Amino acid sequence: MSSNKNPAVAVALDNEATDDIVTLSTGVRARILAVPTRLIQEASAKIPDPEIPTVTKDDGRTFENPDSPEYTRALERADEARGMAAMDVMILFGIVLIDEIPPVTEWMPKLRLAAKVGAIDMDAVEDFDLEDPLELEFVYKRYIATSAGDVSLVTAKSGVSEEDIRKAEDTFQGKGK
Repeated sequence: MSSNKNPAVAVALDNEATDDIVTLSTGVRARILAVPTRLIQEASAKIPDPEIPTVTKDDGRTFENPDSPEYTRALERADEARGMAAMDVMILFGIVLIDEIPPVTEWMPKLRLAAKVGAIDMDAVEDFDLEDPLELEFVYKRYIATSAGDVSLVTAKSGVSEEDIRKAEDTFQGKGK
């Protein structure tokens, strides 16, 4: 209990001691932070809708065909990509690791095996510069330290709706494919 006489400061100091340090489902300790909705929205907005395909009739007139099965699948892929972008922002900004990241040599073989059995796309992992501390941390948090349930802690703290949580969980690490 804080000895500060200002009630707002006392509450802040009291809460700071237990400020959402959790053990994630993977055994990794982390602090959970709220992520500004604007960051989540901006990341999702970077994924454009696919162009609506067109059909040309015999008379030469061209019409949009939003009922095209290919277009429907492209819309679904865009929605999945938006969910993953939102999830990535929540992982990057909403999960703060308490302990050091284990050496890459301890967890990269597991990622390679996961890729070998088709569970993840190793090309996506290899797009990151693991010499860059921020990119290394992100890869570790995204593929090793967190699960969909852990990310739901961030979504709840950030004020994201249950529907948004469900969509994000469905796309987590390719689950929705």
